Parts: sequence; C-alpha cells; structure tokens
Amino acid sequence: MTSKTKLFMGMALSTALLLGGCGSTQDSTKTKETKKEETHIVEDIAGNKVEVPKKINGMAITPLPWSAIVYAVDGSADHIMGAREGTKQAYDISILPKMEPKMGEIDTSYIDNNGGINMEEIANVKPDVALLWDSQTKEREQLEKLGIAPVMINSDTIDNLKAGFSTVGQLLGKEKRSDEINKNYDEAHEYLLSKEDKVKEADKVKVLFMRGETLQLQSFSVYVNDTVIELAGGENVAHDLVGKGNVELNMEQIYKWNPDIIFLTNFDESKPSDLYDNKMEGKDWSKISAVQKKQVYKTPKGIYRWDVAGVETPLMVRYMASKIQPEIFSDADFEKEVKIFYKDFFDYNLSADDMDFITNREANKESK
Repeated sequence: MTSKTKLFMGMALSTALLLGGCGSTQDSTKTKETKKEETHIVEDIAGNKVEVPKKINGMAITPLPWSAIVYAVDGSADHIMGAREGTKQAYDISILPKMEPKMGEIDTSYIDNNGGINMEEIANVKPDVALLWDSQTKEREQLEKLGIAPVMINSDTIDNLKAGFSTVGQLLGKEKRSDEINKNYDEAHEYLLSKEDKVKEADKVKVLFMRGETLQLQSFSVYVNDTVIELAGGENVAHDLVGKGNVELNMEQIYKWNPDIIFLTNFDESKPSDLYDNKMEGKDWSKISAVQKKQVYKTPKGIYRWDVAGVETPLMVRYMASKIQPEIFSDADFEKEVKIFYKDFFDYNLSADDMDFITNREANKESK
C-alpha cells in the first residue's frame, strides 16, 4: 500500500469518525430537547420547582383527603395509582361507590395511615408523581432518587389549600377545573362576608366541633373548624385549641363551655341521638344547651367528609351558616347548591336518596 493510499484512508476514517461523533451529539441534543418538550415545571407549596411529565400516567397520594381532591379536579380516578390506607375507609362511607367505583380499587398497600411510604414497593409501581405533605422532606429526597417527582402540598390555610388545587390542576392539565373549584371557595367566602354587618349585630352562638365516640376536638381544618364558625356568627368554644390536632376533651370542660350547637364529624359513627338519649356510658349530655335545644348535627359527607377542608368546603360553609344563624343566612338554598355542584363538576344528578345520604338526614331526624 502506497503512502498516498494510507494517507487517503486515514483521512476518510477520521472524517467518518467525526461525522459519527457529530451524529451522536445531534442525537443526544435531540433527545434532551424531546424530553424538555414532554415535561414542564410545577412549583409546589414549598417553593420547589419540580419537573414532571406533561401527561402523567399515574400519581401516588399520601395526604388522606387529597385522593378525593385529585378525583374532583381530574373528573375521574384514572390517574390515581396509590393512596394511604385510610382512603378505603373514607371511600366506603362516601357517595363514591355510586359515582366512581374505581376509587375503591386504588392500591393502598404501600402508603400507611401516617403517610409513610414503602419505597421498595413504590419503586416497583413507579408513578410519575407523588403528592406529599410539605413536612415530608425525607420522603421527598428518597422519591427523587427513585425518579418519582415529589410535589408538596399543605392545607393549613385557605390560600395554601387553593394553591394545592391549582397545583393538581397543573399536574393533570385540568387548570380550568381547579380554577372553578377556587372560584367556588371565593364565592362562598364572599357570601359569608356579605352578611358581616348582620352577623356583628347578632348574639353569638356557642359552637363545638367534635368527635363523639372518642370525645375529641375536631380541629385539623382551621378554616372549617374555626374560621367559618366565626364568620357565620358563632363563637368557637374551643378556639384556643384549634390546629393542635385531635385534642382530648372531658365532660367537665364541655359543661363549662355549654355549647348551643354541636357538629359531629364523620370520623366515627356517633350521631345526635347518642347525645339526646344519653347513650354514651359515663357521660351526661342532658345539661348541655345544644342537647336541650336539639341542635346537634351529624355533618354532611359527599365524595369525602365535609368536616375537613376539600373541594366540597364551599357547600359546608353554607350548611354551617344555615345552622349557626338561620335567620341571617335564610337565603342560602343549600340543597340546590349541592345539586348544582354535583351536576357541574361530576355530571351527576343527585337523587332524593343521594341528598338524604349526603346530609345524613336519618341521623339528624331529631335535630331542629
């Protein structure tokens, strides 16, 4: 082989390698651009900028009420791949078995009732996104290592709750639906404020929000369990304890408070008749004003319990106002609002039986 031939072949080989390298670089650049086009950035409540797919295949949800929230924003359960254990219990006592049976099939095996995640199992399931409380920083780091996008939320204030709705809307490409939910919140809050002058003139009604069976304060949702009471013309007798969790109460304290109205949660099976008929061993409710006036109410439940903040809270606002100051809020057509909400958001026409179920009409039949 001549020296010229060797030189020519060497140049040809170098050119081929160079072109091949250029092609590899172009392919790599193209891959990165394609990935960028398929993802977007969502900022969560903790200020984290999280890269998530524009079209997510599945989501794992650790905060208990948020499975129902994701369902409401999405309009289906199609994107919920996992949720905490208590989700099944909440589903069983809700209206969802009639509306969306898929919610009863959600995998609750790898998220415990405290929101703890089995990282080995979630790695096998591999949802695109995991919703976390903003306190779950350790879980956030672990999920990032697994390639699962951690998105933090918080519902301690009404603004944070609405921000969470918007975040879920961005994740699912359902911004219009989340905007409508936030609009409902604004309208309900404005409705309360529209009666502000009359509320100031009215006598305050003492209100207690509690779990009857365990005699615990219901106070996780500051807005529902405190703010709404005050704006509707009530005095929350346990105001100083709100936000401290399920504080244990005793009858001596309740005697001192002597509430005019008692709201019972849906976290246990207690009902007004348990208080009216003194069915709770060792507890005499006959001295309490709310019992004497027959103003103990089992709170409503729809796609989730209304005694914590969720998408149905604007309906709960109207319900509580109509009980606390019925004369001031007599123009609130509560049941009509419920029917409109279910039709607009879920394309579901509530029957008379459905309305009885949501309002706990049987449990409240002795209450005024």
